Amino acid sequence: MRYALNHNVQEFTIYWYFEGEFVLPETFYTCTSLTALQLHGTIKLPKFLALPALRSLHLNEFLMTKDSFNPGNFSGCPNLETLELIDIICLEKDKTLFINAPNLKRLQFFFGQSSIIYEHKVVIDAPGLITSEYTGLPLLQCLSDDLACVDHAYFDIHDWNISKDEGQEGFVDMYSDEFRERVLGFMDTLKKFCHAKSLTLSLETVEALAIFPAFLDENRSPFANLKYLKIKRKPWQSNKVRIPGCVLNYFLNSSTMLELCE
Repeated sequence: MRYALNHNVQEFTIYWYFEGEFVLPETFYTCTSLTALQLHGTIKLPKFLALPALRSLHLNEFLMTKDSFNPGNFSGCPNLETLELIDIICLEKDKTLFINAPNLKRLQFFFGQSSIIYEHKVVIDAPGLITSEYTGLPLLQCLSDDLACVDHAYFDIHDWNISKDEGQEGFVDMYSDEFRERVLGFMDTLKKFCHAKSLTLSLETVEALAIFPAFLDENRSPFANLKYLKIKRKPWQSNKVRIPGCVLNYFLNSSTMLELCE
């Protein structure tokens, strides 16, 4: 590792799936040549990164704690364009993940089941965002009035607890006020992506929206520029896909093409 740091390393990837946290030397997080960094597993990050050349950051099994890296402060990574947070883990209640990256163009989230149990939310401030992928159910808020540069957005809004039987710990009733508030919160989030030309929704997302047809009928779709609407079916789901008319009427306009994909 020292050899790489001393020879102006530009791309670096670490996999650590062993007991305990892997700790990198402090000099690693102030490397001036690093442009792409991928960390997989329980790797301890400092609260602040000072990587001025970094353009892409991928964190797999990122653990959110009060002592861990704070993605709300990317001032030490002024050139960051791609951020991927996969299988985010947080064991603290009511935790907010704040993303502040003015030059960010591509953003990908994937939350694990703990995000449902502990009621987390995500706040992003990335006015230059072009592509966004979001998987999970924590409330997503955008500080920008609208994301004028966004071209494509993907949403897979699901709740593992919905599939549980009534009486099991964490069971969520799809017709409960709690779930209704989550879905309506998601609808407010969609409005921030109104400039998107391409939108992909998981089948679970479509099914969740279809539970509240009156809300869809009463509100006009904000996607005036939408050219492509894709409904993504997962491999284990049936080939027979039913898309309620209330969902189609909400998203489609005269120039929108509908596509079913896997």
